[in-house]
Amino acid sequence: MTLKNISHIRPLYFLPDKKLVTDVLVPGFQLSKSVKCMMGFFTSHSLAQIAPGLSEFLQSDNSEFKLIISPHIYEDDWQAIVKGKTILPEFLEERIIKLIGEAIVSENALVNHTLECLSYLISINKIEIRISILNNASFHPKIWLFDDHDAMMAVHGSSNMTDSGLRTNYEQVSISCNWVNSNEEITVSTIEKEFKTVWFGKKPGVFTFCLTDAIKKNLAKIYSSSQPPTYDDFLSAWHKERADVSECKSDVQSSSNENRVSKIYFEIPEWLNYWSGDFGHQGKAVQSWMDSGSNGILEMATGSGKTITALIAAYKLGAVLDN
Repeated sequence: MTLKNISHIRPLYFLPDKKLVTDVLVPGFQLSKSVKCMMGFFTSHSLAQIAPGLSEFLQSDNSEFKLIISPHIYEDDWQAIVKGKTILPEFLEERIIKLIGEAIVSENALVNHTLECLSYLISINKIEIRISILNNASFHPKIWLFDDHDAMMAVHGSSNMTDSGLRTNYEQVSISCNWVNSNEEITVSTIEKEFKTVWFGKKPGVFTFCLTDAIKKNLAKIYSSSQPPTYDDFLSAWHKERADVSECKSDVQSSSNENRVSKIYFEIPEWLNYWSGDFGHQGKAVQSWMDSGSNGILEMATGSGKTITALIAAYKLGAVLDN
């Protein structure tokens, strides 16, 4: 059996649709030798969703699961990741055996002992995780790449590798198989090339760290979906991310004593043209917002630059407050 034997794959899925998990992700793991993922957000709960396929995939001695994620992660998940990288595999194996009676990570173990399994799988190099950050933006792809060494399938769209991304959110996901036609072959090969470029730290503007370095540099940005970030949280996280990137580029420690973003790192890049051209709507939106006393809600379509527009508005507001 190979990936080409997976039946009933549709080119497009709208979630929540369990068929993506049962018809695509689970058999994708079952039939693959290698799985590579790039995700803006990752939670360990997602492993339980794909457990039937992942558990079978992990039984192969030569299976390879590589995962690139952003530094934004739940505290419990981060602690499990750190444990997997810093505690001896023998100790974690002993813990797994006490929990499930064997060292083989089964479907039941992934569902009921997810965090322990994550730590153990990292410790024995069954799951290899790297963390990517950007200078002025977020690492936000959502890509699964399945490879059986004969055929490749890419799953790509809006769904993160999280419990809600796979189970409850309204998401759109496309499927590309390199054996279908030349266009899909190009899509899959482009995704594979992009993954390798990011994984090996060769993507301009993207800084990728192995877990050991990520732990040393304390790159994790712990978050909780039950506690929406405040404006102060935004400033703190923004300062820290800029400081982390500056350290990576020049090892010069950045100051974090200033309270106003506009006084330290926060500025609009000279190359960013937001008043005209394809993204002229951003400048108009910011001006309209400021004309309304810097009050109101901006409603913008996916891909139109909501984050950039919000940061421009924050900068403009900061300049007003400084004056």
